[in-house]
Formats: sequence, C-alpha cells, structure tokens
Amino acid sequence: DSDSERLEVLRALARLQEEQLADLGGATETYLRIRELQEDDSASLDSLARIHRARGSWADLASVLRQQLESVQSESRRVPLMFELAEIQANRLQETDDAVEGFLAVLAIDGSHRPSVEALETVRQADPSTSLAVMRGLLPYYQRVEDRPKEAEAMETIVATAAENPDHLSYALDVASRSKSPRSGQLLLEHAGDRSY
Repeated sequence: DSDSERLEVLRALARLQEEQLADLGGATETYLRIRELQEDDSASLDSLARIHRARGSWADLASVLRQQLESVQSESRRVPLMFELAEIQANRLQETDDAVEGFLAVLAIDGSHRPSVEALETVRQADPSTSLAVMRGLLPYYQRVEDRPKEAEAMETIVATAAENPDHLSYALDVASRSKSPRSGQLLLEHAGDRSY
C-alpha cells in the first residue's frame, strides 16, 4: 500500500533529519506530515514533544502534550504528561489559572503527588490571586498528611475569603465542620464576627 510505504519513508527521513543532520525544523515538518497521514501515530507525537522540549518551543510543546493526553487512557501515563503541561503553563506561558487547574487535576488522580503540591505552593507565592483555588485544592492533602500548620494556613485563607465574599461562606462552614483542627472553627467564628452587615 502506497500510504504505508510513504509513512516508512517519512519516518526514516524524520529520524535522519533529527538524529544525523540536527535539522530539528525539518524533522518537525516531517513529523507533522506523518501526523497528517496517520493521526494516531503516537511515536511522531513523542518525537515532536522531544524536539519542542529541546528547542524550548513551549507553546508548541503544550499543544503536543494536550494531544498526547487526548489519546492516553492510563492514569499512570497521564500524570507525568499533565504535570509537565501544568509546569509549562505556570513557568513558561504564564497561564497561571490553567496551571493551577492542571496541578489540582494531577492531585485528583494521585493524591500524594508531592511535586504538584510544591508547584501549587510556588504558584500561590508568585501569584496571590490564586490563593483561594490553591488552598481549597491543597486543604485535603494537608489534612491527609496531618500537616497542621499548613492546614491552618489553608483554613485561614479560605475563611478570610469567606469573610470578604459571602458566596464562599457556606464552603468555609463546610470545611470548618469537617476539619480535625479546632483552630479552623475558631478562625471561622472570628472572621464571621468581624463581618459587618
């Protein structure tokens, strides 16, 4: 079949361009042509990811990672792709909200993924506007690992937001009622008492 022969020639050309000639631009174009002929060619996606990583083409790499995520079902294979995508969004593309969402999605699959916890803490430090989303996402982790100082910090953030925005009050009440920390309930009462009506 002529398509399969053409694919073999294109694969050989792409390998030659990438590995022997160090023509990463040419190899990228060839891998894209392979994808046009065979959309489900995961090897060409892997190669494109490797090339974009090497070239520092972060937006292109993010696009390839999203495509890889569409075809990968195994959670154990999804976690590293999701984490890398969120890291790129946070550190290279300044897509902070998407990065937070990505790191939290990793934690939803692997609740003990420490690199995601650390990344979320870093994002929160760099962009305080993410504090509520980050702390809502990290609170269950802090409770599970019994990190009481971090749990209290998360509660303070959630409760302070509830004091500023009544729409968040019911969530804060729910979190405080489920918390094992007596401090969280106390914080909520203090902040609720500070609210003016």
